[in-house]
Amino acid sequence: MTAGYHDVLWRLDGLMALHEQFDVLHEKGPTRVSPFLVPMMMINMAPGMVSLLTGARGPAWAAVSACATGGNALGQA
Repeated sequence: MTAGYHDVLWRLDGLMALHEQFDVLHEKGPTRVSPFLVPMMMINMAPGMVSLLTGARGPAWAAVSACATGGNALGQA
């Protein structure tokens, strides 16, 4: 099965991925836990990928505060 756009967006939710993989761990064992668990939980993957693709260096910052993300961005500017 190929992942659609919404499936990819849903997978970016780290807590849901963690919850699902805990279920896999308990039901099927540690060898069946997804090797993508850590990347699915990383909130700063987008800036990391841009850095890798462009060769940019320096701090990477990603806000994860739901409705207050705009406020965080203004505070960091």
